[in-house]
Amino acid sequence: VLANHKLKCLPPKDPPRCTLCPAVFKNNWDLQVHLNRHNGLTPFQCRKEGCTKAFAGPIVRIIHEKNCQKESNQVVCPSCGMAFKCELYLQRHMITHEAPKYECAV
Repeated sequence: VLANHKLKCLPPKDPPRCTLCPAVFKNNWDLQVHLNRHNGLTPFQCRKEGCTKAFAGPIVRIIHEKNCQKESNQVVCPSCGMAFKCELYLQRHMITHEAPKYECAV
């Protein structure tokens, strides 16, 4: 039991490294997800009906799914009427309405 605990908690002596950048990882799985990003691979598809989003790793997918609407109904921006599949995307969009507007002084 202690040996298994050490394998999970102690950092490896020679951690996996990305060959494309200086990134270092705790395990090969994290390296693989990182390489998916480098290669533009998105094998983790959202499991919500009607959503076509896909991600390089499972954690980002899980976060997305928690914020993605369960129904395929769209959520609409109350300010401009723009429609989004997920509440998360609407929340990100709302920042554009709140951001200060700058005018050119020239």
